[in-house]
Amino acid sequence: MFKSKNIKYESQIRALIRIFLAVFIMTLVNIPGLMNNGNAVAQSTGSNITCGYDSICKSIEGNEFDLILYSSLGSEMVILYTGDTVKNLTPKVPESYYSRSQGTVKDAIYYLSTHSNYSGFRFKKARKSTGFLSSRVIEGLYVVVPEYRHDGGHRPPEYSFSEKNGNLTVRITPVAYMSND
Repeated sequence: MFKSKNIKYESQIRALIRIFLAVFIMTLVNIPGLMNNGNAVAQSTGSNITCGYDSICKSIEGNEFDLILYSSLGSEMVILYTGDTVKNLTPKVPESYYSRSQGTVKDAIYYLSTHSNYSGFRFKKARKSTGFLSSRVIEGLYVVVPEYRHDGGHRPPEYSFSEKNGNLTVRITPVAYMSND
């Protein structure tokens, strides 16, 4: 009887050791990827006008784009697109909240960096909805959303792209910070 209790505890200890080893190995496998992601975010911060480790930004850095510069209620973003691939892009917001321009990636980053609570940016490929819970990347269309300091309370706007009759529409909704003061 005493012998069976030892076998039971030994099997529990072996199971715990296996779980610990599995977690340890998973951690070792994930650390390099997490460090690269952290480096990419850290290198995109600050007011310098460089791409850092943002791979999307680096891949389009030297290109000339049409820009939509959006700002409302302290919520900002930039849409970059090429007129060759995206013909009709219409923002569904009042015209006083955005302006059109031409420029490069550096111009887009500079526009965002003029906000006082700016701490970095993230480039994203634009996607449009193609059905329930599915979307497709729109070639030649990029969105640059700022990252703000946490103490400022500002957030980038929410946006969505849709296509109807060959016309591409972007709906932008600012995320306003409400103070309890």
